[in-house]
Amino acid sequence: AEKFENAVRALQEAQKEKVAAIEGANEQAREINREAKELDESRAKKQMRLQLMTESSKITDQSCEDTKKKLDKESAVHQELALKRAKIDKELEELNARGLAGEDEKKIPTVLAGNCGVDMGIWKGE
Repeated sequence: AEKFENAVRALQEAQKEKVAAIEGANEQAREINREAKELDESRAKKQMRLQLMTESSKITDQSCEDTKKKLDKESAVHQELALKRAKIDKELEELNARGLAGEDEKKIPTVLAGNCGVDMGIWKGE
């Protein structure tokens, strides 16, 4: 009977050890599942952040392109206006030069002869 009781105790202890091992394995499995879930959540957050940064980068690139196009257009308009101004300044200088030369000519009367041969003492520019 003592052998039987010892065998029963040994089986009970083995059963307790197996139950403890199973509980340990279950706890380890729960920990692994928790870590896997945390990793998945972290991966999802990082993926979302990457997607947001990619979209932000696309928007920034588009804005940069739009700004560059606008700058190029404004630069072309500026260059065109600068050329027009230079042309107008040159014309103004020429007109001023003619005006100064014309003032000298105003001092000399110009005689206009009509069909009848009459001299008309008309001052140039008047």
